[in-house]
Amino acid sequence: MKASINFTVLVIGSLMLVNVANAEPPREQLKQMKEQMPENSSDVTQPSAKYTAPVKQIEAEIEMAIVYVSELAHCVNKLDKEPAKREELAKQMQEYRKTASDIRAKEVAQSGGNPLPALEEQRDILLYFINNATYAAKFHLGEQEAVTVGSLRAAIKDEKNRAVPICSGRPSFRGTVQGDEYTSPNRMFSVRIPKPSNWARLQYTIKDLDTNGDSQYDKVMFHVRDFGAYLVAGTRLLPANAVSLMDKDDHRTVLRNVSQASLVAWRTDLRELPKIAQESFIDSQYGEAIVRVYRAKNGSLLVKAEGRRPIRGDTFDTNIISIVARQGALVVYVLAQNDDSPDDSNVAVRMATELFQDIRVSTGR
Repeated sequence: MKASINFTVLVIGSLMLVNVANAEPPREQLKQMKEQMPENSSDVTQPSAKYTAPVKQIEAEIEMAIVYVSELAHCVNKLDKEPAKREELAKQMQEYRKTASDIRAKEVAQSGGNPLPALEEQRDILLYFINNATYAAKFHLGEQEAVTVGSLRAAIKDEKNRAVPICSGRPSFRGTVQGDEYTSPNRMFSVRIPKPSNWARLQYTIKDLDTNGDSQYDKVMFHVRDFGAYLVAGTRLLPANAVSLMDKDDHRTVLRNVSQASLVAWRTDLRELPKIAQESFIDSQYGEAIVRVYRAKNGSLLVKAEGRRPIRGDTFDTNIISIVARQGALVVYVLAQNDDSPDDSNVAVRMATELFQDIRVSTGR
């Protein structure tokens, strides 16, 4: 959870740009943003055991609030015309985060080991920004007028039916799950939810990925973050002019280009383009498909270290698998990464292949 909250520091900076009612947040709110939780829980005085249950509840509410914040950030970034101001705010938030560990530890120590007040204030600050940004930028939440603590708790119980921030007047869709089958938001495709292979049998979390409002494009990510297992599936119907251009090029060249483009679109955090370790072509239900094994330098989403607690920079080399097929205007692709077996490409290839074979495109949408 800590990493997600740290990410929120930056997206809150974006939300501040649309705070027309209060151009500068009140001092108390800035103080609370400054007091974001540290990356390593060992840096914090441990709370008393009697607070464990309520702490978990509020942490879950904060996690759900972060989902709203990140979705609103996508809306804000589409409207933001002041990149210099955004960068300045991000830098300011970074400075706040540097002192988070000391401040958080002192607060818990001074409160007799009770972390609840600080957590509650953190949650309430997130709610403030969600609702203020929604109102100021004229976004809306469907029938829900505002996000409250009660609506956070309701969303935790039934996440797939929660209100979704809408950037414009068009309806907002989410993927649906029925049994072990997932159907994408625009009903472009359905696929069986992958079975976990980790020793703890942790289930895959499902996350619909942003397609910038393109109703002819759906993509989803299945992941088990604690084991570094990630699967992305996407389908897109290309516009006629794009199809015409592709038809003039070599088919395999097109597949190579789409493979690289889909990888870069997903892993925007990579410092350098991964090298191509292997490449092959297979027959699929969508025509010839390319299978690529990319070797990503320091591309892991897990971190590890020897003799000390790992930090965010302790990433390592890993494999990312890409499978892409194109049939006329239809593009179908899968990406897979397994940091639990970073040097065995067969593991990720098997993950990608099984998911790719399971995708069922809906032609009668």
